[in-house]
Amino acid sequence: MHHYDLYAVFGLDRSADCGALASRIDGLIAQTDPRDTDRMMTLRSARSILGDSGRRTRYDQQLSDPSLPPITIADLHELASLPGAGDEPPWQTAPAQGTAEMRFDGSPSWTPTTALSPTGASGSRAWVIAAAALSAIAVIVVIATVVWSLGRDGDTADDTAAEFTSAPSSSATPGSSTQASPTDTEDYSWFDDYSWFDDEEVSVAGATATSTTCDGRDCVQIVIDLDTPALGLEPSVMHNFSGDELQVDIYGVEVAYQDTFPVEDRTGGALDYLRAGSDEYGWPRLSIGVPSGTDYRVIEEFDANRVTVEIYR
Repeated sequence: MHHYDLYAVFGLDRSADCGALASRIDGLIAQTDPRDTDRMMTLRSARSILGDSGRRTRYDQQLSDPSLPPITIADLHELASLPGAGDEPPWQTAPAQGTAEMRFDGSPSWTPTTALSPTGASGSRAWVIAAAALSAIAVIVVIATVVWSLGRDGDTADDTAAEFTSAPSSSATPGSSTQASPTDTEDYSWFDDYSWFDDEEVSVAGATATSTTCDGRDCVQIVIDLDTPALGLEPSVMHNFSGDELQVDIYGVEVAYQDTFPVEDRTGGALDYLRAGSDEYGWPRLSIGVPSGTDYRVIEEFDANRVTVEIYR
């Protein structure tokens, strides 16, 4: 397992001072869709760590020692909440609001204690999707209960359904019910047809790699095309090195039950390989053969139905 390298993930200059790094991350935050909470929270932690000389020193020491426990995203959030040197420059962009818990135990030292999850940020997104599904089920159960209660016969004043009906009119026969008699079976077919995600998924159409120039630098540009835009539950991207392989995973897409999609390498050998597949949870993964630590940038353009990976040479 490898450390989560903020410099490599966000294309940051390792030799830059804290002020320059903070300014660069402010720019990345301003360009990030506020709905992409995973990326926004990671950028905020990166800004707090690399923008403060004290926290950055702790991080760089851990990052440079592969024999120590791997640095995970959770460890980054924890480090960002610890006391630093106090020289972090003011925010150029107001940080977006997040929901992650920041732990602070007053400890003067910091050492990651958790192993790197193979899904990275997808774990939190998976919990969000599961929570949304459970909430929707709860709402449906409540509605079904109300419908059932309204269908009951209100023969007596103690009947629960009487709470939902008005008092009988003066023309009503004493002792008679103002509600219709219940039917033998209730029609809940609408419940069986209910779906939360069918209209909110996208699929990966394919990926194409070409050699070009990115911001004045020679680079390999890989465009991952999506068939349809995301609706409601927007996809997210997780990327990291595993040895000499850059792995780009796309979450929240329809291709979750497929193990491949079309790829085309037009670089003429600039990449060791370009492979399509999926991770152990079924989400599509693009594996790119480049040396570990290579500078790169991932651009999420879901409104344009694509994700772009720029690898600098």
